[in-house]
Amino acid sequence: EVGTIGVDRGTAGDAGAGQDLGSPLADGRKFNEAGTCAEISKQAELPPLDLVLALDTSSSMDYKLKWPAVKGALKTFVTDPKSATLGLALQYFPLRAQCSATDYATPAIPVAPLATNAATVVASLDAQRMSGGTPMVPMLTGLLGYARTWATAHPERKTVLVVATDGREGDRQGNVPAF
Repeated sequence: EVGTIGVDRGTAGDAGAGQDLGSPLADGRKFNEAGTCAEISKQAELPPLDLVLALDTSSSMDYKLKWPAVKGALKTFVTDPKSATLGLALQYFPLRAQCSATDYATPAIPVAPLATNAATVVASLDAQRMSGGTPMVPMLTGLLGYARTWATAHPERKTVLVVATDGREGDRQGNVPAF
């Protein structure tokens, strides 16, 4: 609920207390003795939201059950009825052409409401295999372009880019440096 709106109807030097300060409001309420109107409450409304989600499927996500944890959490999220109106696009990284920002600009699954594409997202998550490095710069460059284009075409919605990664850089063969 969003706060109270008060209107001060007194003037400088007026005692104000106990006086009838004017005609009734449109809904029949009158100003109270303190010179303010009664509370008016409004329900807060969130704008529709679209997530552009980038998921790390590099070799390092195979270690310590990282991928099964991410996949399980996402499956729960996308199939939850509370998420049905949320729009979601999904892109994995690395792609075969790891250094091509252009290739990352077209997501594996374009933005669509989860009410209609949750099953597609779940099937896509189940089909993923981990390999390769973690090309953050080309992925972000390409996917930011997609997100900006989507947001411009849908100004009534909020678009957010989310990246899920373990943050470990690997080379093109998937070799992860020791820390």
